[in-house]
Amino acid sequence: MKNTLLRTVVIFVALCIYPSIHAYDFEYDGFYYDITSDSTVSVTHDHGDFYKGDISIPNQATHNGKTYQVTTIEANAFKGKEQLTSVHISNSIDSIGDYAFCACPLLTQVSLGEGITYMGNDIFRSSGLTSITITRNVSQIGLSPFSACTQLTEINVDEANPYFSSLDGVLTDKNRTTIVAYPAGKGKRYIIPDGITKIGTHSFFACYPITYIHIPNSVKTIELFAFASCTDLDTVILGNSVDSIEVAAFRINDRLKTIYSMNPIPPAAHTGAFDSFNSFFIQCTLHVPAGSLQAYKNAEVWKNFKNIVENDFTGIERSTPNKAKIFGNKNSIAFRNIEPGTDISIYDTTGKCIKTFAMDGDSEIPLPSGIYLIKYAGRTVKIIL
Repeated sequence: MKNTLLRTVVIFVALCIYPSIHAYDFEYDGFYYDITSDSTVSVTHDHGDFYKGDISIPNQATHNGKTYQVTTIEANAFKGKEQLTSVHISNSIDSIGDYAFCACPLLTQVSLGEGITYMGNDIFRSSGLTSITITRNVSQIGLSPFSACTQLTEINVDEANPYFSSLDGVLTDKNRTTIVAYPAGKGKRYIIPDGITKIGTHSFFACYPITYIHIPNSVKTIELFAFASCTDLDTVILGNSVDSIEVAAFRINDRLKTIYSMNPIPPAAHTGAFDSFNSFFIQCTLHVPAGSLQAYKNAEVWKNFKNIVENDFTGIERSTPNKAKIFGNKNSIAFRNIEPGTDISIYDTTGKCIKTFAMDGDSEIPLPSGIYLIKYAGRTVKIIL
């Protein structure tokens, strides 16, 4: 009886271990493969620490005298390979599975093959990528492909790609109306360009460094999890056309302290659009247009904010460096080519005057992030830092 029990335990343990030891069909030239058809194979994980340094995934692999075409990189194939530094993917490969290169902190360069049509969810999450180019045949990209890639400064797209485009290094749809993915290393402050109408699902997910987002008046929809897990996000400006904020759009934003909603009609917000804990609605101040205070206090979700402040946003010009003499410059307001002696007054959005002075040559006034009204020579200019 005792021997029978022992044999049973040994067999059970062997069966449990077997899949992890033999969960691939063959190894060839340093890569591990699963046979997917009579003529094709997929790259799978290496069951060890063989994938490291600079690697080039080949077009073909040979097993028992037969040559197979390499067409797929499986989900998790290179996940957690901490010594992997660069990858070249051959043109025979048409799909990359979920989390394929996730958690590869030294992986700074990836060359995507021309045959790729599908890129899965979170494929480069928490990798060390600094830039990448989406090739011409990619037609599908999963959720959060570059989440938590804090060194990634630009996502480029082959101009021949009919599905995607790059707008100043930010991944968009071909028409440049929907943001698909923001590179987390691009900058801590981002003013979304006019013409964008939708902030796509997971498009800023886990962009840890970003602190400030300005959404223009052209945007109507903020999709689910769009800004979730942006843990340093401090200030958000919602343009006056935003009318829909989906579930978890601003979840896990522990440091979000200020929201400016420019729409006099409270946007329809999912009950889970923001963090649900009460401390969030206490710590975050909501600024709304003059005359809309009661509407926000009565609106679902918005009524949960404990601090709602009315502001007069009418008759205010938005100043930009290429067409104005006053403009935001990183963490300061820059004044250029203004006649000496001109009186300048700087106000916050509550109407409080925080600084007055007379111009005496070009200057810059350091200020914290926020919206400021500059009054000079009979004009009022809005500056966003």
